Amino acid sequence: MLFYLFYSWKKDSILALGIFLLMVGAGLNMSVVCANGYKMPVFGIANYDVTDARHCLLDATTKFALLSDHIQVSDPLLAPNVILMVSIGDILIYVGYSIVFPLLCISMLCASASFIRSKFRKK
Repeated sequence: MLFYLFYSWKKDSILALGIFLLMVGAGLNMSVVCANGYKMPVFGIANYDVTDARHCLLDATTKFALLSDHIQVSDPLLAPNVILMVSIGDILIYVGYSIVFPLLCISMLCASASFIRSKFRKK
């Protein structure tokens, strides 16, 4: 109920905010990747492998080190041995996606419900 009130209040401006956060997060990630030889720098910690083609270790020569993957995220209940490293851009993308996806789903459900009602309406 609360989400429906929030949705109907300012749907377009909230959707615009979500899309803006997605774009800013993607731009931040793209800037740090392009500045560091098309690899995302990762803060090296124990038991974290960064030897793939898309990542490199964070060192003194890293440009835009603040925007690199340096925030540790883990879930001790579901995956206690898994450590994820995320960046500020990743967090903005996750927040933007969590705003945009529900709004689009609700819009599609409302549109399909009105379409179905129009097909079965008595003339």
